[in-house]
Amino acid sequence: MLRRQLPSNVSLFAFEAAARRLSFTRAAAELNVTQPAISAAVAKLERFLAVPLFERKGARLELTEAGFRLYRAVSNGFERIEAEISEIQAQRTQKEPVILSISSAMTAHWLVPRLPEFESRFPHVELRFSLIPGEPAGPVDDFDLAVRLDSMLHGNVDACPFVDEKIYAVCAPSYLAQYGPLGKGRAHTFISMTLQRISWKEFMERLNIEPCIDARTLVFSDYAIVIHAAAAGQGVAMGWVSVVSHLLASGMMVTALPLAMSTGRQYWLATPKAKATRSVTREVRNWMIDQMGKDVAAVETVCAS
Repeated sequence: MLRRQLPSNVSLFAFEAAARRLSFTRAAAELNVTQPAISAAVAKLERFLAVPLFERKGARLELTEAGFRLYRAVSNGFERIEAEISEIQAQRTQKEPVILSISSAMTAHWLVPRLPEFESRFPHVELRFSLIPGEPAGPVDDFDLAVRLDSMLHGNVDACPFVDEKIYAVCAPSYLAQYGPLGKGRAHTFISMTLQRISWKEFMERLNIEPCIDARTLVFSDYAIVIHAAAAGQGVAMGWVSVVSHLLASGMMVTALPLAMSTGRQYWLATPKAKATRSVTREVRNWMIDQMGKDVAAVETVCAS
């Protein structure tokens, strides 16, 4: 099978974008990752194939013969897949589509658990997702709704406050029972995301928590996996309330500290001005705001008890 012949499916996406744009930097901007991440993914694919796929000629990036052959095959495959997906979607439903740009973490841990409620409330709507593995960022022109931090709002958009940025130290109940809360010099496993915007050091200092001794670390490139690992009892993660509110409110996760870090920032639900008049977009946006408000209130009640 193809997936057994490749080091990673991600490497194909990285290679295709870099080959199409002949630029690691532009490919990284398109895929909303860092340039080193694109370079590393392509290098991993080259090591696996044992041939170079690109060569630099001065400031220019060019495909080798092997790179061109692979790009032709991959791009043709992607185009066929995209065409078939569009055809299937068109034939499958007459529902009104709402395209949502959101982090994979928020989708997995906050939105997916309430999809049955969404489908009951909006039987005429089909949610389509554009997922971001880390911090939700980038332009919103191609989407109906986009979750963005206030400092990442750009362009001509109509935006509504969604949730304040608040961060808890979260873990599984079993982990807390075994290792206890943070602080007092206890050894813990800290789980974080690559290039996480707020470090554990800053988090602990802001909350005046004594640094842990002999701390271990787990680092993932997707924040959804960070939270999954913490929920599975592998350590403590910084839990943005926009992602973990459902997990905390339901008791599937608990806080490893009685305190939370408030940054003073907000997440917003943004819509391009050109699409802001769609009533279905406003209805979905208001439903998401209402659901998040209920979850945050439930978390505050749980954490205060």
